[in-house]
Amino acid sequence: MSEHEDVSPLRCHICVRPFLRKVLVNEHIRLSHPEENGMHGCVSYKCRSCDILLADYTSLESHVKTEHNHNTVYRCSHCDLGLKNMKSLRYHIKVIQSFT
Repeated sequence: MSEHEDVSPLRCHICVRPFLRKVLVNEHIRLSHPEENGMHGCVSYKCRSCDILLADYTSLESHVKTEHNHNTVYRCSHCDLGLKNMKSLRYHIKVIQSFT
């Protein structure tokens, strides 16, 4: 199996991001797409860079560090995405990049 081979049958029905487990899909939808879960009135954190809505400050911090911080140490050699740790980079290469 190549490192970018498709291994995930699960996707977010909103943004089609791939996941390995259903619980991760549900958590992603809850945090990244709260308006789709009837939580629109509860959303209080919006990313200034890409306007994604997040349900809590911790999710916003994590999103900004992984998606918009260009000083991160771990970079994907395929898309130049910066990630905060090697575990996240391996996951990205194994799952996320397999769909591009």
